[in-house]
Amino acid sequence: MELAAGDILVTVITDPLSFADLIEHAAGLVTDRGGLASHPAILARELGIPCVVGTRVGTEVIEDGTLIVVDGVAGTVHAAG
Repeated sequence: MELAAGDILVTVITDPLSFADLIEHAAGLVTDRGGLASHPAILARELGIPCVVGTRVGTEVIEDGTLIVVDGVAGTVHAAG
């Protein structure tokens, strides 16, 4: 899997071994699972990128290539535009 500049990573969950390199290049992160103290949330805070964790259905409803806005402060993800 590769991310282009400005891409948002949408995944079920992340772990330190499989996703660290991808997240470093991501403009934002959305996960189905996780909470405030989960790996994706902590890593996103360290990297200063917006993140919404625990969506439960993000990978099911966000299709690859969809333009989205990730608001980590509000905890929302919505279609761009």
